[in-house]
Amino acid sequence: MKRSFTVFIASVALILGGVAPVVTHATSSRDTGKSGGWMTQKTPDTGVKQHDLNAASCISATTCWVTGFDTFATTNGGAHWSTQQGSLQHYLFGISCLGADTYYAAGGGGTVVKTTDSGATWAVKKTGTAYGKLILSAVNCPTTSTCYIVGFNGTILLTKNGGSSFVSQKNPLSNTGHLYDGIYCFSATTCIATGYYLSRTTNGGSSWRLANNPSHLLNGVTCASPTLCFSVGYGGLILGSQDGGATWSTRKSATTTILEGVACPTTSTCYAVGQKGVIVSTTNGGATWSTQASGTSLDLNGVACIKGGPCYAVGAAGAVLYHS
Repeated sequence: MKRSFTVFIASVALILGGVAPVVTHATSSRDTGKSGGWMTQKTPDTGVKQHDLNAASCISATTCWVTGFDTFATTNGGAHWSTQQGSLQHYLFGISCLGADTYYAAGGGGTVVKTTDSGATWAVKKTGTAYGKLILSAVNCPTTSTCYIVGFNGTILLTKNGGSSFVSQKNPLSNTGHLYDGIYCFSATTCIATGYYLSRTTNGGSSWRLANNPSHLLNGVTCASPTLCFSVGYGGLILGSQDGGATWSTRKSATTTILEGVACPTTSTCYAVGQKGVIVSTTNGGATWSTQASGTSLDLNGVACIKGGPCYAVGAAGAVLYHS
């Protein structure tokens, strides 16, 4: 399972609190360290044990959000990060940015929160899940009104009205213990969910089809183009698809370390990040992968890239890495 869920268990008490919008600020420099093209950035949580960051989402080269134990935002490429404390009562595992002001995040306790004012205030959305008993792992919003959320017990949630209501999607598997840990959507109708299995919908969630039964748990999924997709996970496993996620095959990996997330700034270049600071990359559309120096031994839990770059990787102890 991706990310530090021991941290989540230690932080369950936070879920029981309310949402109090408080915003503080901290200045950071993107040039605090550089290795393999990756530069270390500082947030208020940098170096703080158990204050892990789990996911990132960007709408431009300069505007990104990262979330986990805390939630931070930058509008200047990471030179400055602001703490969005309105969401801190919930330990979060996934985030999706819809624009300059609107973001969804999901996490422990079946929590889904939304902001429409750049984090000044947050609203807890009702999903119909058993609050406090379900972990939601990832969220992807292909349009301003449509968002998909996945998690434990094969959970797939969908809203088509901007979060006013959520509908549970039918899991293609009979195993209720199944875990989905990542999701990527091309559009409001076509998405890929990854975890113990790879599942795909092409009709807006009306039905999901099992696309692959991998040898290891998969933690992240992304697509470099409408046809070229990758999913990564345990044992350094990398699967690739050349038909938009309909079929998958194993790609030769450069590591056996658990990979947690993958993102592609171009159709030929992708980065996968994982535990112990491992980063592997491809520059030829996934034909070959090689390791990159990250400059850290901390676990990296997620990565997000803007088309054409840059990329942001996040991880344990508030780690944020930047690649131009």
